[in-house]
Amino acid sequence: MNISVAINTFNRPEALSECLNSLSKQSKRDFEIVIVNGGEKLQVEAIANNFDLRIKIVQQNKGDLVEARNLCWQESKGDIVCIIDDDLVTSNIWIEEIIKT
Repeated sequence: MNISVAINTFNRPEALSECLNSLSKQSKRDFEIVIVNGGEKLQVEAIANNFDLRIKIVQQNKGDLVEARNLCWQESKGDIVCIIDDDLVTSNIWIEEIIKT
């Protein structure tokens, strides 16, 4: 089963870094991350490069949260798509528990 974790972010580098850090500690490692970024592109790229994860960054030049969430759906390839905000810090079995459900 393919899992996508889609993250909305807008100029909150510390929150995004903590979120990605928690995702990097998942017991199940076979998932993609799609970051829909409404803010500074280079900042998000620099943060994403700190992690050994499959990350795709989609730049949203204008729009609101609804449009950002729609981009999450469009850009995700997983059978299951988990759309989260950049301030979510997950437990290390979060993906595993989603698959069980």
